[in-house]
Amino acid sequence: MVWLFIAIILCMRVVQSACSKKNAIILPKNALGYLKYVVFYMFLAACMASVLFIINICTAGFKELYFVETLPYALIAGATLSIGCLCSLYNLTQGTMALNSLFGTAGLLIPTVASIFLYGESLMIWHWGAIAVFMVGAFLLIGGSKNIYGKFSLRNLIFLLLLLTCEGSTMLMQKMFGMNVPNGNVSLFSVLAFGSGVCILLASLGVLTLLYALRRKKYDTTSVSKSDFTMLPIKKEDARLNKKTYLYAVLLAGAVFIINQLATTSTPLISAVILFAFINGGATIISTIVGALMFREKITAKTATGLILGIGSLILLQL
Repeated sequence: MVWLFIAIILCMRVVQSACSKKNAIILPKNALGYLKYVVFYMFLAACMASVLFIINICTAGFKELYFVETLPYALIAGATLSIGCLCSLYNLTQGTMALNSLFGTAGLLIPTVASIFLYGESLMIWHWGAIAVFMVGAFLLIGGSKNIYGKFSLRNLIFLLLLLTCEGSTMLMQKMFGMNVPNGNVSLFSVLAFGSGVCILLASLGVLTLLYALRRKKYDTTSVSKSDFTMLPIKKEDARLNKKTYLYAVLLAGAVFIINQLATTSTPLISAVILFAFINGGATIISTIVGALMFREKITAKTATGLILGIGSLILLQL
């Protein structure tokens, strides 16, 4: 049964990769448009998590939920999830899917290192070697992405590192929740995380909308190219979402929901190293293949080598 779950997860990774890149391409190239989309996506995720939470309560009964203990971890996870989604969207417009996926997966570096100080866990010498190998792999993938997109700036690196930090911080909050609230309700954690993310994004959206309303008359509509990313749109319609965006968001939210549920179910059934290799390493490989087949992101020798080193180093970190 566990291999069936893994097969379904990998299929959902195809949907996740394709929808993420499609939306990154058709979304308005401004922060207001990005926020509108991520609010909608996070709201869908919160609704799905809420349904699961209600089912969990109805089937398991009203047990102690440890709401107060769960809340701080969920709030931080909600903030990092939101920022991570925004960074990922930007990265997908500036570089290859493989590069974005690898940096997102590499977030596990943060809970791995943090556990040394929080829970007295130790890193073996091969773990430090794995981190060094990851850096080499990332460097090769950055070079491959630059060859395809013709550029790689300091801003691109900052957003990739932000993605790594946000994904890693979310993983860290999940681990701290599991370690510090062992009897907590995972479904409640998900509801609070996605719900708080929606609230944070709505507040940010309100601020940007107000700024746009106050400054829209002062814009020089010829000063900014439509192909460049800006904080605020030039015209109101420049922040309007394409109808296809909503369809891709629904498919993406559904795919991520299925992936998370099946991954959680599979955890006690198979070795964590094998599970990680298939689910997360497989995600990076699938992103690379989808990028090559659907978005003409050519797989070069440099890209393939960087991919192998990156995935191998992350698997080594789990040993």
